[in-house]
Amino acid sequence: MNKRGGAPTIVTIHGGSHGAWCWRQLSAALAARDLALLCPDLPESGEDMTPVTDVSWGAYVECVIAAIDEAPRPVLLIGHSLAGALISQAAEHRANKVCGLFYIAALAPLDGEAVGQTPRSPERYALTGRESTVARALRPSRAAGVYKLDPVAAIDIFYNDCRAEIALEAVSRLRPLAMAPVEGVLRLTPDRWGRIPKTYVICLRDQALPAPTQRGLAARISARANRASVGSLVLPLRPGGPG
Repeated sequence: MNKRGGAPTIVTIHGGSHGAWCWRQLSAALAARDLALLCPDLPESGEDMTPVTDVSWGAYVECVIAAIDEAPRPVLLIGHSLAGALISQAAEHRANKVCGLFYIAALAPLDGEAVGQTPRSPERYALTGRESTVARALRPSRAAGVYKLDPVAAIDIFYNDCRAEIALEAVSRLRPLAMAPVEGVLRLTPDRWGRIPKTYVICLRDQALPAPTQRGLAARISARANRASVGSLVLPLRPGGPG
């Protein structure tokens, strides 16, 4: 891990079914600038071998907190998709260590809301509701409360801006998605999570979380909003742009 003096440690948290592998291009770009970076795998994600039946919202949050604790300097937390909720909750627990929150087409519930709630349809989970494109790609597995993503649908939803070979490699790495973390409820306070500076990148071509919903989420958490004319996975996989 590189240690440029004065710069925060960047901790990236991947979305559901993905892993630390989806940040590899960003890792290379930041390493070239001598910036410190940590990219943990969430439980039962990437190369982590936690049994899917043991996955929970609490286990996800503890994983992010452990990465923050490992960092030698103040932390800039980056979360994609589902991980937006995770970086919010982890920052609440480590507010004195986190200097900024960076959401990429990410879920961003408020205090007392479930992980997948959105301002437009609070009664539905963004990942599992009837209107969700992600829900239409989910296929039941043998384990209760665990789903797999249909590979063809996943390419259209997550990798619509990526080259074919990148999309095919990425979809081959996807892991099952447990619903338990999606049902977690956030506990946030104005004096801790609320005081941390926030930036939200609205990915205009994202197929999992529509741009209008992203704009609403950014406004609700008082984040500085930036727009990018890309699908959301382009930023982690290819930070320079599509392709």
